[in-house]
Amino acid sequence: MARTPIFHEEKKAQITQAALTTFSRYGYEGATNKLIAQEVGKLIGQEGKPISPALIYHYFPQGKSQLFAECINQFPTLQQFSQLLIDNLEQPPELFLRLVARTYNEVLKTEGVLPILRMVLNEAPRQPELVTALQGLIGPKLLLPMLGYFEKQIRAGHVRAIKPDQIGMQLFAPLVMRRILLSIFPGSTLPMVTNDDDEFIETIVQTILQGFFNH
Repeated sequence: MARTPIFHEEKKAQITQAALTTFSRYGYEGATNKLIAQEVGKLIGQEGKPISPALIYHYFPQGKSQLFAECINQFPTLQQFSQLLIDNLEQPPELFLRLVARTYNEVLKTEGVLPILRMVLNEAPRQPELVTALQGLIGPKLLLPMLGYFEKQIRAGHVRAIKPDQIGMQLFAPLVMRRILLSIFPGSTLPMVTNDDDEFIETIVQTILQGFFNH
């Protein structure tokens, strides 16, 4: 009997979910089809009877990079972030920066995002296909709208003559590092005083406004 489209999508979703767990646990390089197949078996309650690793190639014929891209697309917060950028490109800088920082901070807090981010930071320098996959996913949806906003602000004379990506780095890098530190030192165990999310974000926004934007 022919498999229905519903069965196809269900199996593809199972493989994607299992791959996300495997990438988080073993890294991009260490995530083999055999390990992903074993994780699918655990997922469907048949741990002793994993699917065939060859079946993964059937659903993702372009290999690991295609499967990784599908994993990233499973995070709805990233899609919401992309839409937020598009919807707020006409906002003044102080509002735009706060919206972007708060939304990105929520993305980082989404279950499963931080392990993947740490994997990317660790493995991207030696995995060109991982970088290519990320560029194809994040570039059009996140980076281009945001950089376009900053370029527009520069042309309007609201921002000093710098490269737009420098503003992005000043905005995102502190949020990433803080979230990683909080994951390593949960609760009150972090050996320094930390502000709450809103206070930290406001410090970043004010630093960027005072450092890059003309008043």
